[in-house]
Amino acid sequence: MVKINSQAKGKRAEREVAKLINRYLGTNVRRTPQSGGMSIKGDIIDINPDSAAYQFHFEVKDQKKLMIPKWWEQIDDDCPVAKTPVNVLK
Repeated sequence: MVKINSQAKGKRAEREVAKLINRYLGTNVRRTPQSGGMSIKGDIIDINPDSAAYQFHFEVKDQKKLMIPKWWEQIDDDCPVAKTPVNVLK
């Protein structure tokens, strides 16, 4: 049985979602450095206030088991006041 590196899996999912957001919204979002481990929370950020994605706070989950209430609690706790939370499930 192959062991899954969950940290690498999460980073891959965050990069994939960032590419999709950029493609469809014409933005320049990036995976958050250390994925929320710093004072910047959220998995994907856009620092351009004129961007279509700037108003959103993104959390990306790539898991087989759905734990939506737990994930929503995390995103709700981490989301800045002026942003809209978006939970992306892969």
